[in-house]
Parts: sequence; C-alpha cells; structure tokens
Amino acid sequence: MFLLDTNACIRILNGSSPTVAARLQATKPAEVRLCAVVKAELLYGARKSARVDDNLRLLRRFFAPLVSLPFDDRCAEEAGLIRLDPRPSGRGLGEPRIGTPGLNPRRTVQP
Repeated sequence: MFLLDTNACIRILNGSSPTVAARLQATKPAEVRLCAVVKAELLYGARKSARVDDNLRLLRRFFAPLVSLPFDDRCAEEAGLIRLDPRPSGRGLGEPRIGTPGLNPRRTVQP
C-alpha cells in the first residue's frame, strides 16, 4: 500500500516525473491512498493557480479512484517520527510535508 505525498502528486499531475507516474500506473488504485491534508494542499494550489477551473477538474479526476484517509492525532505522531528518521532518502525533507511517506516502501499504511 502506498500513501502519496503532495510532491509525488504534483509530479504525477504535471508529468515532471515519469518514474513516479509509471509506478503509480503499475499499482492498483485500491493499493494507493491519499491523505486529507494532501488533498487540501493540492486544492489550495489549484485555487491559487492561473487556471483554477482546469486544475480543479484535473484534481477531481485524479482523486476519484483513490481512497482519502483522515489525518488525526495518530497520523500526526507518525509524521513527526518520519521527519526524525535518519535514514537517507536521496534528498532532504526541507519544509514539513505532512503527507509523507509518499511512495516510500519503508512505510506502509493500513486502510
């Protein structure tokens, strides 16, 4: 099971990462989850964009086959632990990304 973070979704939606898009396409929609916080971040970005209506339509199509998980206190605890994880991920975490773990096979999400 994979939980997409905001950055992974953006790469998929704008086509900037064929690797991430291919991995998503190779995964059954029932095995992919979004977090409510990620959806909020994406919707915020769409509403700030120059093409609001187009981007909102794109997001609705993207969201349609995916289950959205609530973000509760347990999720907040896990997000804090993930940010402390010293294992190299290939790039720094930078600003907090609440939707982590993205396409990270070290972390799994139970529906």
